[in-house]
Amino acid sequence: MRRFRSSREKPELNSHINVTNLVDVALTILIMYILVAPLITHGIRLNLPKAGPSKLERSQNVIKIKADKIYLNDRPVKPGGAQEKARINGEDRSGD
Repeated sequence: MRRFRSSREKPELNSHINVTNLVDVALTILIMYILVAPLITHGIRLNLPKAGPSKLERSQNVIKIKADKIYLNDRPVKPGGAQEKARINGEDRSGD
């Protein structure tokens, strides 16, 4: 069958759709679903470790600096005194 009947006529349209790829993908998804569905319904048993809340080993100092005052754990200190009080609390972080 010729596509062109004459040089003046428009070409015929091919209205056929190739569904081979669509069927291949649909069957692949179906097979995957069939294989995975039993795992979803039954589940997998795992032996996970149980964890509880951890204890803090040392306290945390909070230093606040406002316009002309310095606060260590909401207590006012002199300039330079915050580092000294932190050393007294056992948390010397001057090397960090």
